[in-house]
Amino acid sequence: MSKLKQILAFVKANLILLLSVVVMVAALPTGLLLGMSKAAAIHKQVEQDLQQRLRSLNGAQTNYALPDLLGAGQTEFSRPPNKATNEAVARYMQAAAKAADEVYRWAVQWNSEDRPLLVEGLFPEPKPEEAARKLQEVAAAWPAAQRALLREFGAGAPPDPEVVLARLETRKEEWVQRAVDRGEEAEQAAADPDLRRALTELRHRLYVDRAQSLTFYASDDVFVAVAPWSSERPPSLDVAWDWQHRTWMHRDILKALALANTDQAGVRLSVLDGPVKRIESIAVAPWTYEGTSQPRPINPAAPVPLNFEASFTGLAGPNPLFDVRYATISVIVDSARIPEVLDAFAATNLMTVIDQRIESYDPAQDLAEGYVYGLSSPVRLQLRIETLWMRQWTAPLMPPKVRAALGVPSPQPAQQRQGAGS
Repeated sequence: MSKLKQILAFVKANLILLLSVVVMVAALPTGLLLGMSKAAAIHKQVEQDLQQRLRSLNGAQTNYALPDLLGAGQTEFSRPPNKATNEAVARYMQAAAKAADEVYRWAVQWNSEDRPLLVEGLFPEPKPEEAARKLQEVAAAWPAAQRALLREFGAGAPPDPEVVLARLETRKEEWVQRAVDRGEEAEQAAADPDLRRALTELRHRLYVDRAQSLTFYASDDVFVAVAPWSSERPPSLDVAWDWQHRTWMHRDILKALALANTDQAGVRLSVLDGPVKRIESIAVAPWTYEGTSQPRPINPAAPVPLNFEASFTGLAGPNPLFDVRYATISVIVDSARIPEVLDAFAATNLMTVIDQRIESYDPAQDLAEGYVYGLSSPVRLQLRIETLWMRQWTAPLMPPKVRAALGVPSPQPAQQRQGAGS
């Protein structure tokens, strides 16, 4: 009993404390239930957020653009980003960059081959004490170099009419003399129809012999705007550069025509057997300096702007990689073998035939002048040719005024003669 009194006394004395403990104990299950419910709600919200983020990640698309190695634009596609795709794209881009660099190096090498200079030490600038002399030298060398090109590629004119006439006169005199020795009258022998036939055969044989010795016919005046320098003063350096560049273009055009008259075994064909019969004219267009006042370094990776208004190739516009120059030629060819001529230009340096015109042609007058075309049916073929000149090798040779007009940076000393073949 006394024990119970003690407990009751303690309870009375500590009633507030005990009530607090009871409340805490009674609230424990309720708080636990509320906490578990709130945790479940938070867990559900987190789960929903994660699912939303996963859906967003799975739906993410990365746009890829792969350049076409053949230069026909690029291939574009979208795909969720992943390691395998990124690595595959990286490998392709590395291969594309390597291939582009190899093509560029090949183009520069091919474009710069067989480029002899008219006068050594003239480009890009001669020494001051040698300038006047070297400019006079190039003025004298320029017309002669074009004639030398014709001979190099087997071009020439029909037999000299005076030489043919002298041969015919000699044959006639011999014929008449033999007749007189036989007791015939000289006048009667000179009028003999057999003599006339013999002289006709001789003249034709002289024409054929000459045709068989030539790759194609071309006279020294086929090059338009090539004439001796008539001024007592030496030409300017930029004029000399134009002569030099025209000479390179003349060489390439003659090389292409000679290639057309070459068989698969590499044997040069004659006028009688090849598709190209005669060159009537070769006209190189003047330079068009469409550069910029701000020098632009040569960058093979930079995109080349395209302009399809002037050419179907789109390469007519100026760019820091190469310059474009045009030429128009007129040639007499075998009508059945025109494709061989076009293929030869495609296979010679960086040249493209961008326009052609075919006209009927009557060779009767040519035959009277000594031109023999064989058994072919000749036509006149006029071609407009687009040529590219890689600045990697031409820029170090350009005179200062030309570089300034084109916006080409000044070359480093080590580049002065790099690239041009001799």
